[in-house]
This record gives sequence, structure tokens and C-alpha cells, in this order.
Amino acid sequence: MASRRPTPAEVRTSPDDIVICPGVAPYREQADQARALWVAKVQNSTASLPVPESRMSDAGGFEQLTGASYAIQRASALGAWTRCICGYKELRAGILEPLAGGGRHPSPELPPRWLVGFYINAAFQRITFAADRALTYYAFEPCACGHTATKKDVDGMGRIVVAALAHCKHGATSHPEYTAAYDELLKQLVRDAKHARYERDDPFDMQRAYAMLRYDVNNRKHVVHGPSSQDRACRNATGQTWSTSASFIQMEAACRVFVLIVEAYVAPRHFEEPASG
Repeated sequence: MASRRPTPAEVRTSPDDIVICPGVAPYREQADQARALWVAKVQNSTASLPVPESRMSDAGGFEQLTGASYAIQRASALGAWTRCICGYKELRAGILEPLAGGGRHPSPELPPRWLVGFYINAAFQRITFAADRALTYYAFEPCACGHTATKKDVDGMGRIVVAALAHCKHGATSHPEYTAAYDELLKQLVRDAKHARYERDDPFDMQRAYAMLRYDVNNRKHVVHGPSSQDRACRNATGQTWSTSASFIQMEAACRVFVLIVEAYVAPRHFEEPASG
């Protein structure tokens, strides 16, 4: 007689109510090792961040990156990187009472399983915002040598990518030592000259981590119906696309982008505004 497949609620890391889905449970050791490795890398990168002095452009990036670092580490401290939604209908009901308790719950105690998903989503969002911000700043700030990226009449991210590509082309010939991190961000975002968007059925590609993160964040912001609305369903560790990959693999991609953004943030900025006079 075949053995019974355990329910998601039966596959746990600890009594802390962090659920590990059956599809991911066989990869638990791999997941824990990856989590420890990338938390350490994020901590090392965070330590290299300079505290902004007066520039608001620096302050915004600093806040997004430190917020992402906190979210990554808090999610890890809860015992696993998972966004499992098994039994989520019941879980939703359990979070309302402490959140709506007013003065009776000045510091609401929420289920760890809900919190770990909250922190993962917070990390994804802040890393995406920080990457978009870094690329926008790079695209439109004039170079100290006087070069200004051409601003094409393209809306949204397309306009930013076109301008950043122009600035990268200039930097590669005039200031190659300063542009590597920004160049890599663009490579992760742009599949080809006309396509900067990761689609749901595109293969998972760690070299396109930034594009996959943008897909995840925008999907949760805009999609209401259709297959993409189910992308939070439980996944195993052998998925072929972003949507069918386990959360710990998605978090590794997010951490890689975090480290890359910090490299861009702390790099000497050849595009600082020329001194007046």
C-alpha cells in the first residue's frame, strides 16, 4: 500500500507554525544552506552602505536597501523562506483580530507563517524599488564630463532603459571602471533591444533576477484574474519558471539583486554633476 502523502500542515520546521510544503520538504537542507549563505552576503553588503549626508537621491536608496535588508533577515529568523498559502483562508481570519484589536493589542502578535510571507514580499518590493531607482538615477544624471543620456520619448521603464543603455554605452568607453554594476543591472533586465519584461512563461534564469523580481512585484500589484493570480500557490524546488519555483530559490535571486544594487550604490559616481564655475 502506498504511503500517505503528508498534508502541508504536517510538514513543519518547528512548533513556530512555519509550513514547508511537501514539494519543498525534500530540499530542506539545500534551502537552509542557501538561506544562511545569502543572509551573510546581504549583511556584508549592508555593512558597506554609506550613511547619506544631504542628497535626497542617496537617502531614498539608503532607506529602500536598509528596509530590504531588515526584511530578508527577519524572514530568515522565522525559520524558513516560504510563501506557502496552504490553509491561508483560515490564516486570514486569524490575523484580523490582533490587527483590529485597538489598544488591547499595542503590539499585535501575528502567526509566524503570515509574517515570513509578509517580510519576503516586503523584501521583493523594496529591492525592486531600489533597483528601479538606481537605474533611473544612472540614466538621467549628467556625467561629470558633460555627457547627458539621450531621453527618448518612451513611457515608463522603457524610457528609463533606453536612456540607461545610452549612458552605459558612453560609460563603457569613457568610464568603464565605474559602470560595471549598472551594466549588470541592465543585462538582468533587458532580454534584447526591444524587450525588458519578464513574462510568466519565460524560463527561470538567475541571470535575469532583476526582471523576474519586477514581474513578481508588478504581478501582485496589477493581476486580479487569470493564471497569474494563482502564482502564490505552493511550488517545489524544480520549477522551470519564476512562478513554479520555490520561495527559497526566489529569495536567492532577490538577494543577488540586493548585492548588485549595493555595488552600484557605493560605486564612485562618474556622473556627479560638474562643479559650477
